[in-house]
Amino acid sequence: MIIINIVMTLAIFVLIGVVLKLPEYITKSWLEETKNKNAHNIQIESYFKQLGGQQQQEILSIWTEFLTDIAEATKNIQMHKALILSKDLISCFMIQ
Repeated sequence: MIIINIVMTLAIFVLIGVVLKLPEYITKSWLEETKNKNAHNIQIESYFKQLGGQQQQEILSIWTEFLTDIAEATKNIQMHKALILSKDLISCFMIQ
């Protein structure tokens, strides 16, 4: 009878210890899960920010190329106008 009482007392102590540690275990588990979700969300956000930055860089590059091509095209248009005007001037002198 004494052995059964000792075993029951030890079982109750173990059960009480488990019950007392259970909230701490649940809290740690929940905290770890929350940290993992937050880290995952931060990685996703960082990826899309980087991707957005690359796209902005590409758009800026396209606009820069476009603007420099306009400057080049403007030079070509001015040269074209100068050639036409000089051709007109030459033809005016030749007619007289």
